[in-house]
Amino acid sequence: MNTLPPLVLEWSRGLATLSPAKIPCPNFEPDEWRGTHTRCTEFVTLHGARALEYGCDAVSLFGVSPKDGIIRGDWTGVLMPFRAEFVEMTREYSAFGKVRAFKDQPIRYRGVPVWEFKP
Repeated sequence: MNTLPPLVLEWSRGLATLSPAKIPCPNFEPDEWRGTHTRCTEFVTLHGARALEYGCDAVSLFGVSPKDGIIRGDWTGVLMPFRAEFVEMTREYSAFGKVRAFKDQPIRYRGVPVWEFKP
């Protein structure tokens, strides 16, 4: 059994504090949040160590605006919301469905991880 690095375990624990049945921040639809929670949890388990190795952190993956939730794309991490199937991750980009998120185009503002959002 592979052991997750301590920082990746923090991501896993953060997500575990959230219920798929309760929207954690503004602008998620209920079904959208349930799917995002499931896919994020799976992502951390299967790909979290590689994401960490490639320089990702909690905000770059799970970040949301501390005031507006996910409505502001310039605040959100690459997994917020997580709507499409994860395809691959390289040092240069992450691919979801037919879309790639390039790391040389980081989020503009540093938000908070979704599990730290305070209404």
